[in-house]
Amino acid sequence: MRLALYALCGLGAAMPCAVQAQVAPPPAAPHLYVGLAAYASNYLPLGQFWRHGFPVPLQATVGYQLSPRWAVQASGAYSGRSNSYAGFEGSSPTPASYVGSYRERLFTTSVLGRYTLTRQPTHRLQVDVLAGLSWAHLHYTSSYSRIDSLGAITSSGGDYRTNRLLLNAGLEARYRITPRLEATYNVLLNVPISGYHAGGPQPSMALGVQYHLGHR
Repeated sequence: MRLALYALCGLGAAMPCAVQAQVAPPPAAPHLYVGLAAYASNYLPLGQFWRHGFPVPLQATVGYQLSPRWAVQASGAYSGRSNSYAGFEGSSPTPASYVGSYRERLFTTSVLGRYTLTRQPTHRLQVDVLAGLSWAHLHYTSSYSRIDSLGAITSSGGDYRTNRLLLNAGLEARYRITPRLEATYNVLLNVPISGYHAGGPQPSMALGVQYHLGHR
């Protein structure tokens, strides 16, 4: 009898722990998140060959977590670069001189849906599928002036703009550093669906951090 009583007491003490172990973690409440990342694509390439300008495009993101596995986000990436040159040509006592410059401004915006493949929201590493649309804009200007040996000036320049609409799809990995801060890395395939000389599919990637503003 005493042995049965001890067994019942032990079972009663163990039941709350067993129930607690079976209870799923509470779902994440809908909330906003923001992000900042280093970004590179065929439309916003790294600018290491340009004299002026930040060599790595930056991408800012604002998103909304709808449920533990669904989110929507909008991003904008920008890169501005410029270069200039000057020199002389000819071997006469008064050779011709020339001076020129280039300037490029690139901007990409995107709207993506995000679905989390990882089933356990408590895991530090989460893997997502991303899909949506983006719009890429390029503005390129150039100028050139030449002064010959007689002092005559010849000038020329250009102004080129183009836009492309792209279909995006890819994967993202997120690693939770703190309850609100994550490190993120995504790779997307961008398929042009409109625009001058649309071309074929091109990859893009972004490496950065995201901060969640609400309760997770």
